[in-house]
Amino acid sequence: WLVANSTEFHMVILFSQFSICARLAQQRNKTWFVLIDTCEYPVNYTGGNVVCIAFRENQAAYVAGYLAGLKTRSKITGIVAGFPFPSVQRLFNGFTVGVREACKECLVEG
Repeated sequence: WLVANSTEFHMVILFSQFSICARLAQQRNKTWFVLIDTCEYPVNYTGGNVVCIAFRENQAAYVAGYLAGLKTRSKITGIVAGFPFPSVQRLFNGFTVGVREACKECLVEG
């Protein structure tokens, strides 16, 4: 559909890009902007060409942690996370809870 109608779209993933997204969305009203991992629309945004996709980081991370807890032989698991933004903290917490559900004596490093 997007190609057939010559519509452009851009995915915006980084937190630091949201203010730029607002400015570009207002300048390019025929271009769609997709915010990934947030539904907090940019400040001063009034158009209709920005949509959001959000998911619960802790749920997918819980499953990964649970599987890690089941598979570890050393009783030590780990997760590599970024700067402690709220979404990263939810990911880390979900992983930790999953590991501890599967393996009470396991250690989570990260």
